[in-house]
Amino acid sequence: MNAKRLSQWAKANPAKSWILILCLHAIMAPACFLLGVRLYIHDYILPAGFLSGLFILFTILCLFYPGKLYRKVLVSGTWRNRKIFDTAILAVSVGVMVFLGNAFPDHSRAEIKQEVMVIPIVLKEHLNTRKELRQERKTLRQYKSEWKQEIRDLRKEYRQNRQAGEGNLDVLWIILLCLAAIVVWWLLILIGCSISCNGMETLGTVVMIGGTIGVIIGLILGIRAILRHNKRGVDLQIKP
Repeated sequence: MNAKRLSQWAKANPAKSWILILCLHAIMAPACFLLGVRLYIHDYILPAGFLSGLFILFTILCLFYPGKLYRKVLVSGTWRNRKIFDTAILAVSVGVMVFLGNAFPDHSRAEIKQEVMVIPIVLKEHLNTRKELRQERKTLRQYKSEWKQEIRDLRKEYRQNRQAGEGNLDVLWIILLCLAAIVVWWLLILIGCSISCNGMETLGTVVMIGGTIGVIIGLILGIRAILRHNKRGVDLQIKP
C-alpha cells in the first residue's frame, strides 16, 4: 500500500520524483562499485560469465516488460507486475556495478604491472645515457686540456721566434706590399687603356698618370708604416 502511495505521489510530482531518482542513482552507483571492490579485497572474484548473464537477463526484462502489447499474451500489465520487473531491472543494474567494481582492481593491477615492467627499462636507458654523457664530457675535457697545452706551446714558440724573425717578417710585408702595388698599378693601366680605346683618351691618360702617382704614394706610406711599427716594437722591448 505504501509503495502504491509512493507511486501515486511520483506521478503527481514528476519534477520532485526525477530529482529523487537521480539522487538515489548518484548514491547507489558508487556504493555498488565500492561493494565490488570490497568483495575483491576479501578474495571474492566474480566470474566473467556473471556479466554476460546479467546482460541476457536485462534484455529479457526489457523485451517482456508488462505493457499494452503483452498484456493479454505473456504478462498482464498490472501495477504489481510492472513493479516486479522494475525491481528486477534495478537488481540487474546493481549487479553490473558490483561486477565493474570487482573487476576494476584486476585492470588497475595489470596497468600498474605493465608500468612497473616499463620503469626498469626506462631507468636502464637513462643510466646508459648518463654514462655515455659522462664519458663524452671526460673526453671533451681531455681534448680541451690538450688544446690549451698546444695553444700555450704555440704562444711560447711565437714569443721565442718573434724577436729573431721580426726583421724577416717586415721584409716579407714590404715584398707583399710591392707586389700588391704592382698589381694595382697594372690594373689601373689596363683601365686607362680601355677608356682610351673607347674614345676618351684624356680621361684614360688622367687615370693612368693619377693611378701611377697614387700607387707610388701608397707604396711609400705603406713602407714607412711597416718600418715605424718595427721601430715601435723595438722601443717597447727596450723599455722594460
